[in-house]
Amino acid sequence: MVNLKNFPELNELVVCTAIKVLDHGAYFLLDEYNKIEAYMPIGEVSSTRAFDINEILKEGKKYICKVIRVDPSKNQVDISLKRVTQQERKEKLIQWKRFQRANKLIELVAEKSSFDKNKLRETLFSISDDPLSIFEKIMEQEDKALSNVNLPENVKKAIKEVAREHIKIQYAEASAEFTLSTTLPNGINIIKNTISETLKEISNIDGLISYRIITLGAPRFKFDLKAINYKIAEEAINNFEKYLQINSSKNNLDFTFKRVYSKK
Repeated sequence: MVNLKNFPELNELVVCTAIKVLDHGAYFLLDEYNKIEAYMPIGEVSSTRAFDINEILKEGKKYICKVIRVDPSKNQVDISLKRVTQQERKEKLIQWKRFQRANKLIELVAEKSSFDKNKLRETLFSISDDPLSIFEKIMEQEDKALSNVNLPENVKKAIKEVAREHIKIQYAEASAEFTLSTTLPNGINIIKNTISETLKEISNIDGLISYRIITLGAPRFKFDLKAINYKIAEEAINNFEKYLQINSSKNNLDFTFKRVYSKK
């Protein structure tokens, strides 16, 4: 999500600021791409048939949009607001907040160690597109988090100090409900083994803190997990769904799965 390249990719979610709202569309600056300009046609503003563009878009306000056209040769980027789902908007907003927080911590490290801020940022983003997770891992793994990072020792020391001063771990959580059913003999054991096989597939994900299965009453179950950040939580729950479906099919079980989102 960071502007290490000149232009966003097709279908990428971007944070942008409205700078000019017109009758036929609006112009934005892409916050993550050195403020390059993007255009939103009127048809990409809202799915509502009749609307006032000035009621939806306000100059100076930030929006989460989807890239629908990119032409670097013409320096052209077109974006859409209406094609962004509520869940995509939520996830991108989390990314953006983490990106901003990471940048502030990088600035503190650069100042503390007298190291070039841009070089430090480039190094950390080359390791992870979510560099805040590097600071978080220091709180979990101490020296291991920076063992393979190519930075001077005084910079590593400053990163550790900043992490201890400013990072309070708030684990990301994810949940889903699923059903497994069968008319086969010994069905209970088959279901138990299917769940166990699936859990083995996610147990070694780096950054996954804990997980549990709760029985809601046959054939319904709830899967809860906790991870060091939202990206790992999403990876874990997506892999759980993937392998649960594979193992259900292999064991001739009927299977349903749905994410459960917090109402907070």
